[in-house]
Amino acid sequence: MKQVKFYDGCCNSIASGGIMLDNGDIICGCCGGIITSKMQKENPDFKLLKVYDYWVDFSEEILGDDN
Repeated sequence: MKQVKFYDGCCNSIASGGIMLDNGDIICGCCGGIITSKMQKENPDFKLLKVYDYWVDFSEEILGDDN
């Protein structure tokens, strides 16, 4: 599992943070919903912005002002 920053384009206009599972699915850090790898491929607005190799503070690094 790795922490990620992503933009899904359908639910909000800001970057979101979450956890990517080993199968590529993402658990959204805001709503707890699952964004499957199939959903990511089918949504042309989805962008995986960053994959973190280490655990970071969600509030500062993932959901900070640098979206």
